[in-house]
Amino acid sequence: MDELINKTVMQIKENNTGPVYKGKDPQQTIGDVSSKFFLDSQNSWKEYRKNFCLGVGSQIGEDTYDY
Repeated sequence: MDELINKTVMQIKENNTGPVYKGKDPQQTIGDVSSKFFLDSQNSWKEYRKNFCLGVGSQIGEDTYDY
């Protein structure tokens, strides 16, 4: 999953090379901004998934590595 996320980040950056509208950093691209938001959402999903699995594990009394 992490490999796919990293590949997607690279594609976002490669396909969005234009400057950020009214950006303060002239080196920053639209891809930089978009990939940051994409990574933030993926990290939120990973945290949710981890916590949900811990919750399920607490209900069934098993390690949650298989869920």
